[in-house]
Amino acid sequence: MQQQLNKIFLPRPPFLKGGLRGIKLTVMKIKFLRPVAGFAYFENDITDALPDEKAAGLVAKGYAILIPETEGEQNKLPDDLPGREQLYDGGLETIEDVKNALPTITDIKGIGKKTAEAIKKYLQ
Repeated sequence: MQQQLNKIFLPRPPFLKGGLRGIKLTVMKIKFLRPVAGFAYFENDITDALPDEKAAGLVAKGYAILIPETEGEQNKLPDDLPGREQLYDGGLETIEDVKNALPTITDIKGIGKKTAEAIKKYLQ
């Protein structure tokens, strides 16, 4: 029976080969690509009402896709700010936070001397 079920489900899409590691499972909004037995959703239906485990399973099996703009927190730092992702991952969410952290900015993982100089230049 289990082998028959495994044949029904499509393999994971290439972007999920490593599983769902790295995807924040806080509010998982998904869009259905096609109907799924046992669920009252149809093609193009959007929901965030499913438990994260079920939604993640549907995405992994190719029945749905994540809607990323509603997934977790959004980085509001300027796109052209040097070290933008590292700064955000280090807990800095605004330009004001970055300015206040300048004296110790190299303590943030991924921010070295060159990036710190580029950040200072950017903020001038």
